[in-house]
Amino acid sequence: MNQYFVSPYRTEGVYINATPTADGMAMGVTVTGEAFESSSKPKKAQKIEKLKHRLELGVGTNFADSSAQAGAAEFLTQDELIDEAQPFSYVNYQYQLGGGDFLEAEFLPSETRRRGVVAKDFTVDGVDYRVGDEVLTAYRHWVLGGNVYKGLSLTDNLQFDVGLGLYVHMIGLDVDVDDGGGRYANEEDWKALPAGTAKLNWNMTQNFSLQTNVQYQGWENDSYFLAEAGVRYQLNKAWDLGIKYAYTRTELDQKDSFFYDYDSSSVVLTFANRF
Repeated sequence: MNQYFVSPYRTEGVYINATPTADGMAMGVTVTGEAFESSSKPKKAQKIEKLKHRLELGVGTNFADSSAQAGAAEFLTQDELIDEAQPFSYVNYQYQLGGGDFLEAEFLPSETRRRGVVAKDFTVDGVDYRVGDEVLTAYRHWVLGGNVYKGLSLTDNLQFDVGLGLYVHMIGLDVDVDDGGGRYANEEDWKALPAGTAKLNWNMTQNFSLQTNVQYQGWENDSYFLAEAGVRYQLNKAWDLGIKYAYTRTELDQKDSFFYDYDSSSVVLTFANRF
């Protein structure tokens, strides 16, 4: 929020304030005549440097029952998702190298939680769960990695980026009995996969752009596929927001009670700042 309010690109004459109250918070917006003045009016000179950094926050929901595909359907009965639309967020950082080339690093943690009754005996980190036990589970898939991209300007409005990188995947399962806990167990597995990515950006208008992103990660019997498509609106030189659809497919070697064969289907809102 501070990064927005101190930005030289924010709209002059629009001010937002927040005040704590006895039982919550009050928010207000003040709009002065300055916000409606002609853009042709001379403005104070500002020293604007090249914006080489870009930080994007994504907030979304996964509508696919990934944990059921990952083993819950076999090991649990009378089960249900705790969050029908499983929320998640991610952060993506880019640094411009020049000539359209850039570096990228991103962190994508996700978790699916559910409760149910054990339908088939299983063991997690030495703790046994037997048929009939009522349990809570949390299935986690965290992804951390980065790429280096070569940017290619196909036309004035069409940008194509090709990248190579490396990602680390952490798959985790947390289990405990539903009635008061006391039998918690956790198990994790780690995978490292090289990646190839292709991004396409088409500037439809001065402010709106259409973006697609396809990424494949793979090594031996392990693979991870990502496909995204969405639109982005450029508020000003420093800020943009967008919405996109993302599909992923994970196929990793199985370990013990883990199943690493599932997909996700998500709608994501994005907010980005260049600085």
